[in-house]
Amino acid sequence: MILKADTGEIVLFVSQGKGPKVRHHLVCLGRKRHYRKDGMCRHLEGFLMRMKPWHRSRTEVTLWGNEAR
Repeated sequence: MILKADTGEIVLFVSQGKGPKVRHHLVCLGRKRHYRKDGMCRHLEGFLMRMKPWHRSRTEVTLWGNEAR
């Protein structure tokens, strides 16, 4: 799933696998200044708040939009 925020950031949500072995990946791609010091942003936080606990526990969040930073 690809979502575009009102300020131009793009949120990617990808699921892999089926049933109890499902894994989710969540990343927000945007300007560097929209991230907080811990690497989260309001888009990721809002997405995680709306997820059910079962799905949230299987979600890997990529902070700062890139693992290499």
